[in-house]
Amino acid sequence: MNRRTSIKCLGLLWVAGLVGCGSEESQWRSAREAWDETHPEHYRYDYTVTGFAPGRGPWRIEVRGDEVVSVRYVGQGTPPTPGFDVDSAPTIDTLFQQVESGLSSSARVDVDYDLIHHFPKRAMFFSGEEGSGFICSEFTPLD
Repeated sequence: MNRRTSIKCLGLLWVAGLVGCGSEESQWRSAREAWDETHPEHYRYDYTVTGFAPGRGPWRIEVRGDEVVSVRYVGQGTPPTPGFDVDSAPTIDTLFQQVESGLSSSARVDVDYDLIHHFPKRAMFFSGEEGSGFICSEFTPLD
């Protein structure tokens, strides 16, 4: 491939990338709207804290309505401290709020959304030299 053809291909790839990728804010808004329309009333998921934040995991969190009804450490070894309980464990709505706060701050935020249920399945927040985030896995609608 000659130089001119290479430059054209790179330009097309760059434009395709811009068209295919919306802003993080618009992706958040679309995922949030889809979650609000379709989310189950009762669900559970495994939640793991990543980066430099405390809590680690995974923690199995069960949510009914807007309330956490049970939390259990499902990782190996003894539960980390501080950990989570029904008063401090996040619901999926809480995770959407965390992502929204990150997007409106000066931090860089990387988020992946679940393709079926639309919740943030992985988020990483970069601020300065440190980063923190979460991973949601094993999402299961109940009832």
